Amino acid sequence: MAGAYPKLSVPAIGKFSNGVSYVKMSMDIQTLRRKIDSLDHEVVKLLNERCSLAAQIGSWKRQHGQPFYVPEREKNLYDRLHGKNPGPLPQKALKAIYREIISAAISLEKPLRVIALSSYGTIEAAKETFGSSASFICGDNACGVVSGVARHKCDYGVLPLMTPTLNHRAVRALAEFPEVRICAKKIGSRGHAGVSYFIIGLQATRPCSVDQTAVLVSPSKGKSSLEALAGMIPETMLSRHAVVRGMKPQAIFIELNGHQSSEAVRTLINDISVRVGTCRLLGAYPVFSE
Repeated sequence: MAGAYPKLSVPAIGKFSNGVSYVKMSMDIQTLRRKIDSLDHEVVKLLNERCSLAAQIGSWKRQHGQPFYVPEREKNLYDRLHGKNPGPLPQKALKAIYREIISAAISLEKPLRVIALSSYGTIEAAKETFGSSASFICGDNACGVVSGVARHKCDYGVLPLMTPTLNHRAVRALAEFPEVRICAKKIGSRGHAGVSYFIIGLQATRPCSVDQTAVLVSPSKGKSSLEALAGMIPETMLSRHAVVRGMKPQAIFIELNGHQSSEAVRTLINDISVRVGTCRLLGAYPVFSE
């Protein structure tokens, strides 16, 4: 019959590229599309149920003064979904879908305003972090991004702190506004694989599966040099360290593996404070990677 769809046959035995076996079937494409339509309706229903629950949580957060963006919660969610996904949907695609679901849900709680630099793909990283339901502002420089958050002009900011060397201007800007904290870190991908983006806000984060802690150390006169300081830190705990150019007195940026609330990190920071000099916390945060 003219215009009729051909039969769609699937081999009786086979596997998808990720090794997952597909079900034996032989049916016309119209039947398959009806099944997809039915699933789409169910997905829309479930998404709206999820957003209704998120809106209730948003009301509670508003009443109790809690942050609407909770990066450690997102990190735990992505980890859990990664373990529950049998395929054939790739993990990266699943994460991208949920990023937009979370973005839409947060926008029902509170539309977020995010300021980011235009260099090193930072705007793109901000959109990958907060999704398309947030609004984005381009900051002129690192100080403008940090001050925009500190002065409540924006809810969050995004800075390329490692490019891949230390972004000294960004660290100096964070030093000027102690109320602003690093609350998440995103590892760059594609054309910006060597860049680490730091999400900054006015909140502290709880520990999750993969955390790091950043501190700024100002050695007392005559105390340990950068090399001696690095020798105090176990190799497994030291992510990176560097002298921050343009800061007086001298300051050293240190990134540690682990959350500041853990006994190991807390003890190490106390030791640095006693043996080296002033040690100021810049933030403890979950680490997101593709």
